[in-house]
Amino acid sequence: MKGPKMTRTPDDLKRMLLLRALAVGVVLYWLYEIVVGFFRGGPEAPSVTLLILALVVLGGGAVLIAVLTYRSWKQQMAALQEAEEETEE
Repeated sequence: MKGPKMTRTPDDLKRMLLLRALAVGVVLYWLYEIVVGFFRGGPEAPSVTLLILALVVLGGGAVLIAVLTYRSWKQQMAALQEAEEETEE
């Protein structure tokens, strides 16, 4: 016996999208601070190794979160449209 199909409301989708966008923004801000610190130089500047590691990990993480968020949002919007079509019938 199946229970009711759980679909997310548009408000839930907006909250999820905003939360993930905030996460991408924070990660990109961290990356920006590391890159700026490297180019400013000084005794406490990050090394080249740290810069490359930050570009790979933080940059790749930001891109991955953005792509996964877009794919998830696209799937959930399709599910919402499908649910609306079922209720119209």
